[in-house]
Amino acid sequence: MLEIALWSAVRALEEQMILAKRIIERARKGNKTRAVRMFERRAQQAEEHSSAIRQLLLRGRKGDMAAQPIQNIDEELSVS
Repeated sequence: MLEIALWSAVRALEEQMILAKRIIERARKGNKTRAVRMFERRAQQAEEHSSAIRQLLLRGRKGDMAAQPIQNIDEELSVS
């Protein structure tokens, strides 16, 4: 169940990134530089977080995650 939840989180973060990029395009057309900066940060964070979770999951499929102590998972995800 945990793996399913984490893959769902990856998908949700990727959707968040796609939405942020669409908003960036519209904000650029409207010359709203503050909104562009804000949503660029959001898109970057979503991409970084989804990538971290994906890497963790893919390593887990190779059997590496089982040997990793659970308290280090938060550090691996570098949740900000």
